[in-house]
Amino acid sequence: MITGNIERSFPEKTKKEHTEITKKFYAHFCDLIMESLKVFTISKSQVKKRMKFLNPEVMNKYFKEGRSVIMAGGHFNNWELFAVGIDDAIQHNSIAIYKPLSNQFFDVKMRATRGKYGLRMIAIKDVKKVFDETQHEVSTFIFGTDQSPGNVKKAYWMNFLNQETAVLFGAEKFAKDYNYPVVFQSKLFNFELRF
Repeated sequence: MITGNIERSFPEKTKKEHTEITKKFYAHFCDLIMESLKVFTISKSQVKKRMKFLNPEVMNKYFKEGRSVIMAGGHFNNWELFAVGIDDAIQHNSIAIYKPLSNQFFDVKMRATRGKYGLRMIAIKDVKKVFDETQHEVSTFIFGTDQSPGNVKKAYWMNFLNQETAVLFGAEKFAKDYNYPVVFQSKLFNFELRF
């Protein structure tokens, strides 16, 4: 599956280059697994040491204006470290939208771990209600914009890495409906977890 995706995504590359990308993917994936396990026990001081806020002026400007923000993010680098560090890194209340896991034990564990330093987790079915309830608070709503849409018939389809791909939408709808600016997570933070 991984090799097939790499071959379809980069048809101009050689077999040797595909193999090299595959090896790098698996090495990175193993790092992510180990780093994600560490997040269960990481201290707040260690999070601060490992996650750097590169452009605080972007978010601070909106906070001073009393404006809530939508943060478009994704599952790259270590998103679990981002989850435990975001609330302390920004002045806004941090709220992340998530899709509940089918295994209730892991769902509870994931929410507790990600929220242990202040991030509020809300289920996707409650997004509209929470947007309405928090209109008078200064919040950042974090959308995982790289999620696979649950209903591909209602998804936006595009060509991504040489493949027809269903894209989740919603962040842009809430940005328009509530007049919230959108910022992109990777332009704001640099984080790395190494032992």
